[in-house]
Amino acid sequence: MAIKLFIISFLLCIGLTPLVRHIARYKDWMAYPSKDRWHKQPTSLLGGTAIFAAFGVPLLFLVDFSEILPHILNPSGPGISPPSITTVIWIGATLFFILGLTDDFSHIKPHTKLVGQILVASMVAFLGFRLHWVTSLTVDTTLTIFWIVGITNAFNLLDNMDGLCAGIGLIAATIMISSRSTHISCRIPPQSFLQRRLQDAIRIMSRNQELRTQYQSWFDQKIPQMQIVQNLTNQLLDQRMPLHL
Repeated sequence: MAIKLFIISFLLCIGLTPLVRHIARYKDWMAYPSKDRWHKQPTSLLGGTAIFAAFGVPLLFLVDFSEILPHILNPSGPGISPPSITTVIWIGATLFFILGLTDDFSHIKPHTKLVGQILVASMVAFLGFRLHWVTSLTVDTTLTIFWIVGITNAFNLLDNMDGLCAGIGLIAATIMISSRSTHISCRIPPQSFLQRRLQDAIRIMSRNQELRTQYQSWFDQKIPQMQIVQNLTNQLLDQRMPLHL
């Protein structure tokens, strides 16, 4: 499924980019050279339309809008879970796109556009997307809103040179995908890891009376298994108990 969506997105981007450029030139939707732009010749506007279509259309196949209304009406109700991250990203990106498209044609004042961005970021945070950098819900929500608005405007400010914004986005996406792939390939399932550690600990305890006594004491105290394994490991590494193998 992921490969199919990637192919659809790739083909849409290749096909729509020249089409949008042709329409922009025909309608004279152009960015002409100025002090705040590094273009040496008139450049077509609305390139973000092709980018959003290539991103939004394939992602739409994974969106479940039925999750939104129950969460809005009763977010803490029984059996109601937050919308999927895919749904939240699609809605947030779509609203940001509409806001940016409106600004291209109507030239919204900067402070008005900033208020709109904060509202969209707040909605995304309300729907359950947060950074989880801190334990405080209020602080984490505030940081999430600032992060979304900050990243959005950072890319917007980069868009003063052909290919710069898209190039930075490509580099960032490549690093994130590479990092995620490495993390997944190196990750050990917690349950299998715990089972192996318990098997090793039991094998050692079968030959050591003091460890068996200590383990039984921890077990009677209902200490979590992972903590028991960690305690045994620490004792072995610190050589606080002799091993009689």
